[in-house]
Amino acid sequence: MMLTRSRFPSERAESMTTIYTAEALAKEGCQVEVLFRSERTFLEPITASYLNNPIDFYGIDSSIIDNGLLRITKIPAPWFLLELIYRLSESFQRKLLEKIYFLAYNSVLLLYVFIKSIFNKPDVIYLRTTSIAFFLLLLKPIIKAKIVYEAHNLSNIPPTHKERVVINRVDGIVALTKPLEEILISLGVKKDKICYAISGVKADFLQKIKYDKSIIRKKINLPLDGIIVIYTGSLYPRKGVEDTLYALKIIKEKNNHLYKKLYFLIVGGNLKEREFWTISALSDQLSIRKHVILRRFIPPSKLFDYIIASDIAIYTPRRTFYQDFFGGGGLKLWQYMLAGKPTILSRLKSTEDIVVDGVNCLLVEPQNPQAIADSIMRLIINPDLAQRIGKNAQEIALKEYTWEKRARKIIIFLKNQVLAHKIN
Repeated sequence: MMLTRSRFPSERAESMTTIYTAEALAKEGCQVEVLFRSERTFLEPITASYLNNPIDFYGIDSSIIDNGLLRITKIPAPWFLLELIYRLSESFQRKLLEKIYFLAYNSVLLLYVFIKSIFNKPDVIYLRTTSIAFFLLLLKPIIKAKIVYEAHNLSNIPPTHKERVVINRVDGIVALTKPLEEILISLGVKKDKICYAISGVKADFLQKIKYDKSIIRKKINLPLDGIIVIYTGSLYPRKGVEDTLYALKIIKEKNNHLYKKLYFLIVGGNLKEREFWTISALSDQLSIRKHVILRRFIPPSKLFDYIIASDIAIYTPRRTFYQDFFGGGGLKLWQYMLAGKPTILSRLKSTEDIVVDGVNCLLVEPQNPQAIADSIMRLIINPDLAQRIGKNAQEIALKEYTWEKRARKIIIFLKNQVLAHKIN
């Protein structure tokens, strides 16, 4: 049984990681039930259009649902509280209602898990929310199931009391980055209690690569000529999208001939987000707006078209404690690599074991527009280098980092450690 506080469908990476892990586990023969939050308010229009067909939203193999290996259950949430939250302007009122909202949802979720555990007796409860894990541990003598916590970050170092209780008392931990695994070990967690399993690629998206790039560009209304640099994901300042805009300005001033055929495609965010309009305003301010293409959030099953249609991919988050140790490349990095796109990436601790500069990516120091501009021009001027980096990235993604391979690693960990009672 897999638990999440994400809604279904959702634009958030947590939702995607959960459903793709569940799909891969089911394909490996596990019986999986995923509990998602049911919510129909304040959705992006494109997300709302998939409410009755969320499987297509993610591109999930429907056969594993038809044969009963994967079951998706929506847990009701107090949507009326959410409406109140979005109508209140006072931050303290919103924060209070948000706490009440998730407390109510957590209560319903825990009640469902409690009843389900008594009658169905799942072997493992797998989740990545600290607050739910904390309360499940209190119910463990009754629930009996093993509790596995998928750790994607820590809110603080040293961790909060709640986080410390969870990481010390759960039966197993799946760590999403190598630095996080090392931090957990430094906090006293036994190494054999941790499974390092980074997120992966959905290899069946590769079927789309057989289509001609120009055909895809025409279908999704992108410039048929020119070089497209793509970024996908949220637009928060820590993601470093502004740095690429400044890099585009540098290229304009340094090599106007190259700039004239260059476009920066940004896919992510929505019209309600301040960051969406900040990016738009900055591109106007830098006089590069005609070469910046802004597209709102695209469902995961359709997003790969935009990546295939592009020539270069970029993800240059700024160096924060979170990004350096927990951020990694995110799901976007795996999609870039799967598509065989040469990728420009910030030099971070969380990706040191995945990427090699000049081999399967180009690394730049965070918050360095000049280095980004130089890397973009280097890839354009050296197509052989770009092709080699993209090919190497695709090969390693398919060899080492598919969701199926991640699922097999987790299954071995569950069988040999968690369910074998080797962890105290």
